[in-house]
Amino acid sequence: MSGSGFRDWLRPLLDSVNFTTLGASPAQRIAASGATVAQIALLPESEWLKQWSGALVGSDPFQIAYPTYAVVFDFPLARWDTGLTADEGAAVDLLATWLTGDAAQNALGTYGLRQPDGTGVGGRFAEAAAAGVSASFVPDRVVAFPERADLLRFQSWLSTNGG
Repeated sequence: MSGSGFRDWLRPLLDSVNFTTLGASPAQRIAASGATVAQIALLPESEWLKQWSGALVGSDPFQIAYPTYAVVFDFPLARWDTGLTADEGAAVDLLATWLTGDAAQNALGTYGLRQPDGTGVGGRFAEAAAAGVSASFVPDRVVAFPERADLLRFQSWLSTNGG
């Protein structure tokens, strides 16, 4: 991320995007406007699925493709026992129990999220199958995240270079 080769490759991509017109939900904007706004978009699968509607397969359909190197957001729940009161520890335990319960797990599809085993849940995954969304996805290659300091340097570079 700090190499000049990567940044030289990335610069034309950043220069081709008008981030101010995409708004808070790029997937929604792109889905509503189609190819007049974007020829390609790299967004989390859940963003596309949350915006899924018949408009995405209308006269200007698009195709979902999975990258060779996937970025997996697994949203772990972490609890540090030091410094927590008994009530705070109990609250974390209740949240963990609720998150792993059937109701919360069955609602994942509402948010375009998958089960931990990579299985898509709910109608959005089935509806989007024609556009390439996979009902089951376990990546062969997962991107390893860089160290925090490297990410902060990259974020600073992005901020000063139009990203």
